[in-house]
Amino acid sequence: MELGDEIEYLKQYIYLQQQRFSFSFHCVLEVEEGLKQIPMHKLLFQPLVENSIIHGFPGNSGRDTIRISIQRWEDRYLKICVEDNGKGMPAEQVEVLNHFDYNSDSMENSIGIFNVIKRVKYQVNMVQR
Repeated sequence: MELGDEIEYLKQYIYLQQQRFSFSFHCVLEVEEGLKQIPMHKLLFQPLVENSIIHGFPGNSGRDTIRISIQRWEDRYLKICVEDNGKGMPAEQVEVLNHFDYNSDSMENSIGIFNVIKRVKYQVNMVQR
């Protein structure tokens, strides 16, 4: 699968969620030119967007926005940002996610983030072999 395919899946998912939540949020998607043929895991971004919708927004404020940007970074990486203007995440939770041992521990909360990070780390390990 390529990044361009993943972006199309993501657009469809976002549209379905906008319908589900009566178009109570807006989404901005910015993708740097020339990246759409890069190999990508299927449904990698969906759990991150879902977290923004379910956990980030207070609901029906009319100003809820998700911003997704995908760009080249240091000529060999992709920088993928999924941001929302919602209530944020406690610093303790960020610390846990940033320092969690994804190779040996399991996570009962934040399953979507856990799965995304595991898949990315698996892909990095495969590329490095």
